[in-house]
Amino acid sequence: MTFTLQDALKRETRLARKEASLLERMERKAGPRRTARLADIQADRAANQVDIDVLTGMQDQVSYELIKNDNGDYFGLDVTITDSIFDETFEGGKRSRLFISGSNDGSSFGLFTSLSPTTFAEGTETFTSATSTLVGRLDGSFDVTVSLVQGDNTIFTETLI
Repeated sequence: MTFTLQDALKRETRLARKEASLLERMERKAGPRRTARLADIQADRAANQVDIDVLTGMQDQVSYELIKNDNGDYFGLDVTITDSIFDETFEGGKRSRLFISGSNDGSSFGLFTSLSPTTFAEGTETFTSATSTLVGRLDGSFDVTVSLVQGDNTIFTETLI
């Protein structure tokens, strides 16, 4: 197995070029050696695709879910972060914050909240960010964007509404 997704993608590009070149030569003259070499390249590409599929599933991931209060109003969200050892997009162990922003025709808002615990590494954690400030702003009347921030870097951004 290839160790990083970037390595697997580079290998896929290289194998695809080799296959295309060989197919072009086979159009002029196909022989048993070229046919065997084509089969080898296609087998290598299939194995490499398995690596890509596995490594893609091992990427850092962030998902958001809106939460309601007892009155049925949306007032916050749960943030689930998966920090994979195979992907360095999210750096476990660094202080992380959530930035929730929104705008509509006449107004806008922005809210930073620290994730607590502020640091974690390699695993999946779910954090809750809830405040009465968000009541009436997560109901679809605002275009809302959520960003995960580490230091001055925005790691993930998703438009919720």
